[in-house]
Amino acid sequence: GMPRALALKHVVDKYGVNFMCTICAQDKAAFPILMEYWKLPVEIGGMMELVGNALVMRGEKERTVDLRGNPLPGRGEE
Repeated sequence: GMPRALALKHVVDKYGVNFMCTICAQDKAAFPILMEYWKLPVEIGGMMELVGNALVMRGEKERTVDLRGNPLPGRGEE
C-alpha cells in the first residue's frame, strides 16, 4: 500500500486531488482503509458513481445532492 499512498500523496499535494475513482470493487473497498492509515484527505468512489452523478435525464427534477447525498457545488448547502 505504501507506493500507492505515496503516489496519491504526491498528486494531492501538487494538484489538490480530493477524489480517486476506482474501477474495481476490491479497490473501492481497500482504498478507504489505506487513505485513513496514511491520513490522506481523499474520497474514494467508483466509475458508476461518477457516471450516475453526471447523467442528466430529460424531464428530471433538478438535483441538489449527488448519489451519496452530498450537496452539489453551487446547488445545495455548502
